[in-house]
Amino acid sequence: MRESIKIKTDDYNFKFRVSGLIVKNNKLLLVEMDDSGFLCLPGGYVELGETTEVAVKRELLEEVGKKFDISKYLGVVLI
Repeated sequence: MRESIKIKTDDYNFKFRVSGLIVKNNKLLLVEMDDSGFLCLPGGYVELGETTEVAVKRELLEEVGKKFDISKYLGVVLI
């Protein structure tokens, strides 16, 4: 397994993460986050040398157990 893209300094904590927005029959697919009771979009960290498209497809396969095609790129969110 390759290393995820994460950079931590005294002032910043950067994590490069992708998510998939999956809608079927007007329902949005969410997954439980680490048995915490919190829900989030399925996804995960981008690994070194990976494109965002490859990363989101890999993460969706890992979390949902199904291969998906990317139909639309929605954007980037920086927090």
